[in-house]
Amino acid sequence: MRKRLVKYLTDLVKIPSVIGSEKEIADFIHNFSMEFYPEEQTVRHNNSLMVFDFPDRDKKTVALVGHLDTVPGENQFTGQIIDGKLYGLGASDMKVWSCCYDGIDGVFFKSREEI
Repeated sequence: MRKRLVKYLTDLVKIPSVIGSEKEIADFIHNFSMEFYPEEQTVRHNNSLMVFDFPDRDKKTVALVGHLDTVPGENQFTGQIIDGKLYGLGASDMKVWSCCYDGIDGVFFKSREEI
């Protein structure tokens, strides 16, 4: 699973997502989400995306909320792993958390793959 999440995060970091230009990354995450959720549990409005399970009213609900945009600043190291560190906008910010959310929810809860 580690290799799969590293590849997913590397792919996310390689996608430019400067403020106002989030369509490509929203498409990517939306397509990934559709592997694990039916269409009625995936809501998209422009480049905003909400993916959910129907809540169990007998349990508490947790929302994982984030953003897809980054500030300008791509460079020649974007998407490269050097000395075990991934470089690029969002690699230690929201893109890593998007990867974690999708990894935890999509991989662990939906496929029951052991971590």
